[in-house]
Amino acid sequence: MRGSKRRRGESWEFTAYIGTGADGKPIREYKTIPPGPDGKAIGERAADRELRTFIESLTGLRNLDFAKMRFDSYLDWWMANVQEPNCQESSVSWQRGIIKTKFKPALGHLQLNQISTANIQGFYKEQLTSGNRKTGEGLSPRTVSGYAKILNAALNYAAENLKCIPENPAKGARLDQPGKRQYDILDGDDLDRFFAVAKKDRLFALYVFFVLTGLRKSEALALRWQDIDLDQGVGTIRRTVAQYGTDFRFKKLGKNEASMRKFPLPKMLVEVLRGHKARQNEERLRAGEVWQNNDLVFCYADGRLINGRSLLRKFTNPGRFKVDRSNQGCSFRTILARAGLPLETRLHDLRHSFATLLLESGENQALIGAMLGHADGSMVTELYTHSNMTMKKQAADRLAEKYMPKDILARSK
Repeated sequence: MRGSKRRRGESWEFTAYIGTGADGKPIREYKTIPPGPDGKAIGERAADRELRTFIESLTGLRNLDFAKMRFDSYLDWWMANVQEPNCQESSVSWQRGIIKTKFKPALGHLQLNQISTANIQGFYKEQLTSGNRKTGEGLSPRTVSGYAKILNAALNYAAENLKCIPENPAKGARLDQPGKRQYDILDGDDLDRFFAVAKKDRLFALYVFFVLTGLRKSEALALRWQDIDLDQGVGTIRRTVAQYGTDFRFKKLGKNEASMRKFPLPKMLVEVLRGHKARQNEERLRAGEVWQNNDLVFCYADGRLINGRSLLRKFTNPGRFKVDRSNQGCSFRTILARAGLPLETRLHDLRHSFATLLLESGENQALIGAMLGHADGSMVTELYTHSNMTMKKQAADRLAEKYMPKDILARSK
């Protein structure tokens, strides 16, 4: 790397010739040394020292094409070459959506080496105050924290792997971390109310399945009948849903992945699934040639994969499908509303309920972790039981019964 200097009035202007960009043009960096305290330019020897220091500060930078690249172009490259080969398709799709709707409009026009901490701090403020594109209201700290993780990962790669910027400018931006998520756990009474409404729904068996197995949505919807042994009461997770929609795809799990596991089918669930299979056979006969034979345990009335997002909403235009899908079932939130349960309850909270109810029943924490597909059983307590008041009351009662004097009530009178 070489550089030059020239005096302009009482200041010195430095130019460092770094290399050639993607367009064949030279890439230069500039720096101006202002006059000293006495208002005069520093001496030539001092200027030479400052020039050497300036050049040395740039020698750690590599991949100079990236340094001058617009941030939107860099994000496209980062997603294609770094994230896609290393992340699940669902995660990649989510990240691409955030980049398209959030990062590119706000920061995409800037050069990668021009993005400052102030730019990122301003982005966070905008999202927290007016980030909702539909209502104009601010987004939650948890949502913005998710954006920050993507932004930090992209800029960290530029600074630490590509060495094209001296540091990650997002590190200096402040964003208060959200507290732990509070889960909506359905207890025994809640489940009675929920299933009193859901029992007439076409997807009744799916909701029972979620509560009695604790499987993730992507695991349950990918199950085939060949993965279920009703006679032995055992199921096997061999794949997950990688992409929903018309071009749905599955991801086959490797033999060494913790998520590839067998899970028990309680006797009650086995009977529910037998009835569900009989009704599905009737649907297949009614669908005729339209039926898609995907061997799915839970599917639409034409045999196609259920879109996980459709479980949360109604079908408003059933006429556009080849078979009548107006009877596909109520949305999860509709059932919650009719049962008088909190609408904030997520489908994934049925998994949390599964874990918490098992713990309340006294089951072993490591066993529950294995059933959930967790590599570390300690995650069960941390993730699924921190907000359960029933367990807290039970623990407090056991403490009182074991250590407090038996006549404590008499003493208080």
